[in-house]
Amino acid sequence: MQSVTKRDLVDQIAAKTDHKRATVREITQEVLNAITAELVQGHRIEMRDFGVFVPIFRPAKIAQNPKTLEPVKVEAKYSVRFKPGRLMKEEVASGDWAQSMLDQREGEANAETANNGTTSDGPPIVHTVGTTTEVQKNF
Repeated sequence: MQSVTKRDLVDQIAAKTDHKRATVREITQEVLNAITAELVQGHRIEMRDFGVFVPIFRPAKIAQNPKTLEPVKVEAKYSVRFKPGRLMKEEVASGDWAQSMLDQREGEANAETANNGTTSDGPPIVHTVGTTTEVQKNF
């Protein structure tokens, strides 16, 4: 999977719109700044058919270090959740990349079934977190 940078997006927009690259870069940065400023104030950003940005609070919790299985305290924090809009979901799902990934995963599943006769490697692994909570892991 290839990463696309803000610079790449600016170059694409400048080429399509025949605007100067510097102007497109400035406008793009202002849009990103405006989105960030609204999220900082706790506002939800809705862009119809593109998606929704929502600021969320993640409370403090006790997690687990996967290597040592020791409990680790994770501090409370604010984060941003993005939920893609209907048109974005449809376009991504119908793209060439999505289809090639589905084909690849289907081939892997078929190969695993042929090798084992089943897609499951037995019962799920359960790890104990703290003294009373159990987290089920299905690998």
